[in-house]
Amino acid sequence: MRTLESLRAELLDLRAIRGLIARGWCQGTYAETRDRAERGNYRHATAYAWCLAGASFATDADICVDDRLRALIREDTACDGMVDWNDDPHRTQGEVLALIRRAESEVEDEIAALWWQRLIRPWTWFRT
Repeated sequence: MRTLESLRAELLDLRAIRGLIARGWCQGTYAETRDRAERGNYRHATAYAWCLAGASFATDADICVDDRLRALIREDTACDGMVDWNDDPHRTQGEVLALIRRAESEVEDEIAALWWQRLIRPWTWFRT
């Protein structure tokens, strides 16, 4: 069972990923600069746009974040990976942001459920 702390960390990772992609999104590379002179280096000082996987790498997101995003992708498509899903020529930045928001919503629901459980069974505070 996940702890509140691990779920909060996952939520922060997802919000950081969403922040990067809201700023700029790309396909076919992990990241790129505004002038596209530098491509692939998701930690480049002037990186301006990221793909879904590149944003995850750039934020040092926990593996559980990637697992959750891949699970949501599999629910809707036959695609199994973040890179292939992100790089689909018909994919839009809005769809990528919507996927991240769905993941955030799932985590928020799990956090709320744990809080509710702790409210009705206070002895669970000492187990997690």
